[in-house]
Amino acid sequence: MSMNTIKHEIEEILSQDDQSLMINRFDKLIKKVGVDPIAEWRNPMNQKGNTLLHELVEKNCPDVIQHLARSHKLDIDVPRESDDKTPLDLAQFKDNEDMVNLLDELNDEKITQQSPDGDVSEVDKRKRLNIVWLDLEMTSIEDPKIMECAVIITDKYLRELERGKLFLQ
Repeated sequence: MSMNTIKHEIEEILSQDDQSLMINRFDKLIKKVGVDPIAEWRNPMNQKGNTLLHELVEKNCPDVIQHLARSHKLDIDVPRESDDKTPLDLAQFKDNEDMVNLLDELNDEKITQQSPDGDVSEVDKRKRLNIVWLDLEMTSIEDPKIMECAVIITDKYLRELERGKLFLQ
């Protein structure tokens, strides 16, 4: 099957509104040509260089995204060519909370699958992506001693989870 035929088939599938029909047609197409041509596809109709998953975020097709990511291991972190935004970035930009949660969950699954410790609890998976901000107040440059330490823990979206302060004098 030529790349033009594959592009035409993908565009035809994306014109559908029924997610179960889209899933069925993508399964048949992937069975014929494999995942790589599907993953390499870019939308020629816009200047952004959207991948298939970007288009599915735009169309709000969470079932299709979930199926392609889980069943066919389609990479959900591929940035689009114009601005390096991933499908998750696009979902956040569009304020689509359900899509953000789905892509977040799929990212967590991907991290867990890549992790050598397969029996990580749900709490540990969430904590693995936290950021710890440390603010130290020092006495001076010549004789540095820590006077105060402030710690803020955020999730990967910079939402504050916890805050603490410690005075050391």
